[in-house]
Amino acid sequence: MTLMWIIKNIFPTSYLTISITKLFNEVERTDKIVSEIIRVYPNNMRIRYQMEQFSMELLHKNINFNAFGLFSFDGSLLISLLHTAIINTFIIINFKTGN
Repeated sequence: MTLMWIIKNIFPTSYLTISITKLFNEVERTDKIVSEIIRVYPNNMRIRYQMEQFSMELLHKNINFNAFGLFSFDGSLLISLLHTAIINTFIIINFKTGN
């Protein structure tokens, strides 16, 4: 019963956190692709200018998903939730075996 409740309540947050982490990875990957395009077409000033502008925008745009500034939706949130769930499960088991 307790395990099902934990899974039911942690799954949506886990899915959201993993999706956001994948988004951050894609931003990093996109930056590498843009740098490669700049390297491949060094003589085309129009492409170079557009790619440099896009690269600067990626670099300076701080993408952050949070809950009203209280906590960020990233890998640390998932680890913190799992840590809390495991600790609370051990506490509940300890109280049940103690009685």
